[in-house]
Amino acid sequence: MGERRRVAKRVYTEAELAKVDEDRRRRRAVVAHDEEIGLDIFVAPLVVGNLDEPGGGWLSPSGEFYRCPNWAHLELARRLVCEFGWVVKRTRRRLSQAEERLEKAAWVRVWDDGRLFMPAYEYSSLTQAQLDVIWALAQRHGSMREKLMHVFDVLRAE
Repeated sequence: MGERRRVAKRVYTEAELAKVDEDRRRRRAVVAHDEEIGLDIFVAPLVVGNLDEPGGGWLSPSGEFYRCPNWAHLELARRLVCEFGWVVKRTRRRLSQAEERLEKAAWVRVWDDGRLFMPAYEYSSLTQAQLDVIWALAQRHGSMREKLMHVFDVLRAE
């Protein structure tokens, strides 16, 4: 049998480790520390009001659009409720209800393809500011247009 050749483990310098840590910090921000499980809760950095690229997010009643991909709605909701002070004690249970809290406050979840996460019979509860952002997204992005324009079709039919 042939001899096994040993491969030396790579040893990272303190500077390399610090750079990796900084890169991670820039991509993700700590929202809260969950005492119950002893872990930090992370989310991607906030992108507010950017309508230039297609994609989903959370739409406030005042028309502010907070961007996030489909898989990050819960993480962004957690960050928003913490930043707005809607969750004082940052427990896992309260943060898990962050999406529900935003929806009760008339926020709308927008998917990457333009779907709104709400039943069509509730479209009449959308504010004018929300309708303006939905219209702007529909006009700018063909990939979202069909599903966003459905909102206006339903409202016209009422």
